[in-house]
Amino acid sequence: MNNVISALVLIAFIVVAVVVGFLILVYTPIQTYSIFNGSNGSSKDLIEDYLPCNKTGRVFSPGPVGFAISTGYRAPGEKIGVYLYVYKPLMYRFNGTYIVGLYGISGDRKLLIEHENISASGLPVNIQWNIPLQDYYHNYTIIVAAVENNMVVDCIAGYITVPEQEVKARLLLDKSTYQVGETVSFTIVNMGKTPISFGRSYEVYYWNGSSWVLDKNLTPSVWTLELIVLNANQSFTQHISLEKAVPGIYKVVKIVHGEGTNISLTLEAEFIVADS
Repeated sequence: MNNVISALVLIAFIVVAVVVGFLILVYTPIQTYSIFNGSNGSSKDLIEDYLPCNKTGRVFSPGPVGFAISTGYRAPGEKIGVYLYVYKPLMYRFNGTYIVGLYGISGDRKLLIEHENISASGLPVNIQWNIPLQDYYHNYTIIVAAVENNMVVDCIAGYITVPEQEVKARLLLDKSTYQVGETVSFTIVNMGKTPISFGRSYEVYYWNGSSWVLDKNLTPSVWTLELIVLNANQSFTQHISLEKAVPGIYKVVKIVHGEGTNISLTLEAEFIVADS
């Protein structure tokens, strides 16, 4: 009788263990990804299968490995890449490989351009490439996967855009003639597809009858350090006080830059300050 009871208890224990194990398997989020999903089982299939990659933080910050990775708008010929370093050495127990891939993306097509494997002991490492001067892809992705026991345990990505290499912008005044003491409102408008950026600084020039001369009374000498970015069809307005102006012909000058280009554009507009 005792043997029967013992057998029943053992069977019940096994059933409970199986049920609990099943529930853990079903309800525990899986944070790792196999790198062998491609037809040839190559790590080069990683990005094709896992864009966008999921950062778990097990290896990369807030894990023990710090990183800097290129993102945003970049110009043809510009350097891009990734820098990896261990900033929490006492927590660094990763024994796998870092798979680094640079992909060009055109529509649904992804082309592997560069590929490197870095051992866990190979940090710090600084990997850099140059965007082709004749850019065939307007979008690039850098993927860094931390692979251990053939599983991706952590992953970071940088998304890069090479915009059209042109800048179209205008500087518009709210009117053409002002009185001493009034305020000039001028607006920068992005007329193109490429984002433009600029600070708050501008210059005001006075026509002395033969040349344009910087008007130090109307051009501020101190500026707040801000970067203003305008996407297509966006605008930004600034103001100039004419309290210290004298009657005459003026122009306001503003320099803007194309994001992801080596293009700078000087915008200007003339206005008149009339006698009161």
